[in-house]
Amino acid sequence: TIFFPRVGRIKVQGMTAQQVQEALTKGLARTIRDPQLDVRVSGFNSQSVQVTGNLRTPASEAITDAPLTVLDAINRAGGALPDADLQNVGVTRDGKRHTVDVAALLETGDPQQNVLLKDGDIIDVPDRSNSRVFVLGEVNKPTSLPMNRGRLTLADALTGAGSLDVKTGDPRYVYVVRGADKTLTPDVYQLDMTQVDALMLMTKFDLQPKDVVYVQVSNAARFNRALEQITPTLQSLFYTVQLSR
Repeated sequence: TIFFPRVGRIKVQGMTAQQVQEALTKGLARTIRDPQLDVRVSGFNSQSVQVTGNLRTPASEAITDAPLTVLDAINRAGGALPDADLQNVGVTRDGKRHTVDVAALLETGDPQQNVLLKDGDIIDVPDRSNSRVFVLGEVNKPTSLPMNRGRLTLADALTGAGSLDVKTGDPRYVYVVRGADKTLTPDVYQLDMTQVDALMLMTKFDLQPKDVVYVQVSNAARFNRALEQITPTLQSLFYTVQLSR
């Protein structure tokens, strides 16, 4: 409710600025001839959303007479930090978290990802710790790699790990293990890099968060490692036999 001279106290909850103007004009018309006045909203405080996470200035954002979308809220919070995972932005509404792909919105302009926000919504922008790919096995630098705006190809992953170890790696057996954290029977993909079209396939094979890229050891390297393990034992036996003589 608000109080206005010559009109008194009136209830304005749920009314637009134009409707309030008309109500005040009607009230003033009882004592003033042809009253003219303008009504504007000086501040919006009753409805807001919380914007948190990897942003420059996380804050509470007010919902005004202009529609507020996820992208608007992120921009008002100063934009995302370099390590933000824009592919998995969360919008929590009525206690349930919904995932929004803001990266797709920025890259392709997908309007379905630009969710219209409501009072009480919570927007969280996570970091990319859960959007990593692990490269293991016979590579020069086994590592975990963050995805760039939700995208990383098999070629990118192998390059980031320093490529295959040419001495020990078997280029015929490059595996991608997917879904190991969700099921007991993950999906396994195999790439034979000795094939002519392997390089093209590597650049087109998009990885997903928490995929594991594994390069198998070659048979020759496996034999050499086994030989290295038993060599000290053979040498000890040889010296023991020599001493016994």
